[in-house]
Amino acid sequence: MIRTRTITELQAELEQMQQTLEALKGQRQNLADELARVDARIATLAGETGPKATAAAPKAAKKAGRKAARKAPKRARKSPTAKTGGKAPRGLLVEHIRAALAQAPEGMRVKDIEAAVREAGYPVQSKDFYTQVATAVPKVPGVERLGRGVYKLAD
Repeated sequence: MIRTRTITELQAELEQMQQTLEALKGQRQNLADELARVDARIATLAGETGPKATAAAPKAAKKAGRKAARKAPKRARKSPTAKTGGKAPRGLLVEHIRAALAQAPEGMRVKDIEAAVREAGYPVQSKDFYTQVATAVPKVPGVERLGRGVYKLAD
């Protein structure tokens, strides 16, 4: 038979859980403070100066929780797309599509073109990059359609 607990027992258990919760929150805050100090020390040793190095530490201390501990400070991007704010320069996708189709004179499926463009190092930020490629391929000058989803460079 299932034993039912009294209200007094349930209240005592709830109070104990709340005390445990408060203790854990205190531990989490202490760890966040320690992490902020370690981040500041790393920034000092790495030679980082300026507002980013000093502002990163207090932010981590203010935020409580796992996200603050996991989040690393942002660093300057060194990519070919840095000049355009993280976006690929105009025409870069077209160039990659042409290069992919040049490797297959018999033609390629859009799925294979997408894979080749990714392999070639095109900066992909889209969740549905396939759709971008599928939309762009028929519009590329000098590309002809062989069949459903199959394209090649025109002779």
